[in-house]
Amino acid sequence: MSDHRPDPRTIIDRAIADFAPVAIYVGFSGGNGSRPLVKWCMDNVPGCEPVHFNTGIGIEAGRQWVRDTCKAFGWNLHEIHAPKDSYQ
Repeated sequence: MSDHRPDPRTIIDRAIADFAPVAIYVGFSGGNGSRPLVKWCMDNVPGCEPVHFNTGIGIEAGRQWVRDTCKAFGWNLHEIHAPKDSYQ
């Protein structure tokens, strides 16, 4: 039995064709898995930009790492801040 799944490029191309987005963002949490995903998207998805959702409860060093990484690669980071004391 073959387990044939489309590759990420095919999935993204299909989603763009089906939904015609006006903007494409990739979430950049700063966790171990997000940096490779963001790099892949930035290299392979035209017009894609990273977004970081700053809930205010994470570790500042992690948020700064996201900012520094985006700056080093020349990526336009969108950092969305939760309203103060609104996390709960």
